[in-house]
Amino acid sequence: MNAQHTGRKRIIKTMKNCLNLFSSNPLPKKNHNTHVPRVRITRVWVPGYIALLLTAFSCFSCTRHAVSGKHSHAILISIMQSGTIWERIHAAEYLLALDLDRRIIREMFRQELTKTAAGTPDNIGILRVLAQADSDNRQEYCEKIARTLLVRSNTGFIHAIEALGKLHYPVNEQSMRLISRLADDKDVLLASYSQVYLGVMNYPGYSSILIRNLTGTNMTYRIPAANLYFYTSAVEHQAESVLRSILKDQNESILLRTCVLGVLAKHNLLTRSEVLDFFQQNPLEGKPLRFALIALAQVPGKDNPQQLLLWLGSNDNETKAAAAYAALSRRKL
Repeated sequence: MNAQHTGRKRIIKTMKNCLNLFSSNPLPKKNHNTHVPRVRITRVWVPGYIALLLTAFSCFSCTRHAVSGKHSHAILISIMQSGTIWERIHAAEYLLALDLDRRIIREMFRQELTKTAAGTPDNIGILRVLAQADSDNRQEYCEKIARTLLVRSNTGFIHAIEALGKLHYPVNEQSMRLISRLADDKDVLLASYSQVYLGVMNYPGYSSILIRNLTGTNMTYRIPAANLYFYTSAVEHQAESVLRSILKDQNESILLRTCVLGVLAKHNLLTRSEVLDFFQQNPLEGKPLRFALIALAQVPGKDNPQQLLLWLGSNDNETKAAAAYAALSRRKL
């Protein structure tokens, strides 16, 4: 109670100081014997009200700014603890991208690993997180993912190829030959992710194949091909030209465009202002909104994150986590 009382006294004192500072006629000290004309009071208090409003607005802005960071971090921790398994995986990866809570993530996902069967999608996702969170045992986790490729019937087979590409892990010669054969498989999804892996690993000839996929019409090829560049160290000129063309084309799939938005932002080929303009110019929801928020996280800036508050309160955990990632990213400046 004493602390609260002291706090109130300080606030009142600060407000009085602001009123005196901004008033052309400072407030007189309280004196019951002094008569102050009514018009005089008006001249004193009008500037004072302006000062008071400015002070309140400043405090409100600072409070929202401070709460946003703590609240966003708490959101990611909460989702990582109680969301569905893939919501937890994505929340953990956002935290790792921000270099936060590595020890907590290691401990949590080591326990989760014991609850899943090898070769399943969930198992691959957990191993993918651990490979990023535990650098000392990264190779061990990557090898466990790679062993999934030994059995084609494993339900996490495609997930394993995708994870190995995202982790930039070079598989052995036998697995590389397998993946290169799968790049021409009749299963379009399997073929597209195999091509992405080969592209990430700079396998000869796959740069031109991925450009061809980007400019094609089959989304099963186009989206993985676009997403590939998020995990490369650079985007070559020809690919950048194609990606920019996709981003500008309003007739293109919004999912593909938001994927491209993230790629260009990741490689510093877009400014924060350009990403924010994309939000204003395009109606976003669901997965495209999530991709756009991930793009926003790639270009941290000092502008007020007020527009993120709506998405931080979303009922969809994936949207909420991506918004928290974007909000926390701007605080890493």
